[in-house]
Amino acid sequence: MWCPNCQNEYREGITICPECNIALLEELNPKETVEYTPIASVKDEELKNKICNYLDHVNIDNKWEEVIIPAEDEDGEPTEGYMISVPFDMGKEALQVVSTIVKVEAEAKMSDILSENEALEEVKKLNTQKGFIKASERKENYFSSGLLLLGLGIIITAFDILNFVGVILIFDSVFSYIMLGVIGIVGILLGISSILKSKKLTGEIQSEEDKENEIKNFIRNAVTKEMLEELNDGETTEELLYLKQTDLVKETLLKQYPDLNDEYADILTDDYMNEIYND
Repeated sequence: MWCPNCQNEYREGITICPECNIALLEELNPKETVEYTPIASVKDEELKNKICNYLDHVNIDNKWEEVIIPAEDEDGEPTEGYMISVPFDMGKEALQVVSTIVKVEAEAKMSDILSENEALEEVKKLNTQKGFIKASERKENYFSSGLLLLGLGIIITAFDILNFVGVILIFDSVFSYIMLGVIGIVGILLGISSILKSKKLTGEIQSEEDKENEIKNFIRNAVTKEMLEELNDGETTEELLYLKQTDLVKETLLKQYPDLNDEYADILTDDYMNEIYND
């Protein structure tokens, strides 16, 4: 008994090929000999099953075998995986199917990443409500993060292209090409986005500096050094006196600017107190 797919011979009594799961023939017809070509090597069994099931769904004959996949870097170790093959004349259509499945999987992973980023944004909002970061500091953070992400994205994309054209031979699966390409492009887009955000903060920085100068001029006129010294009754310790003075400055600030961030008010108060005692 012969399998028309893998060309393996089996003893009498076996009617189904255990490898290809198709009916065996008593004689192998040379006209039915099929030349198979590998289209993808994957490490994950679930992904292998998805690819094979979808190929079956679109009537593309396929088979798979367990193989050892080389490590993608020098320090890594080879891992067990699966090589998926289809008839040579169906290779192009099969690759399109594989690309579609891998793209869907990549989008699902990116969706998870974006969900995590959204959660991080919510945390940042909560932190902003509790604290205060000057626009100049936020600009610097955005710009440095943008440069890092942009650089990594460009490096990953270049590495992917060099590997694809054969200059560097580290991996050879379609899944690896697409995943690295997606990661590289996302890194570049996030980097550009962060840099653009830093550029947009330029106007906010100027506006914030103007507002800060206005507030500092107000507090200099509203709470003078003489007023702060009047809080000293001769019996209060220096530490307690300093606390009373800072409370007065902050209270005056918030009365004039009720929408002022509480931590920002603390920063302005400390700046004013340092200005007074350093004169």
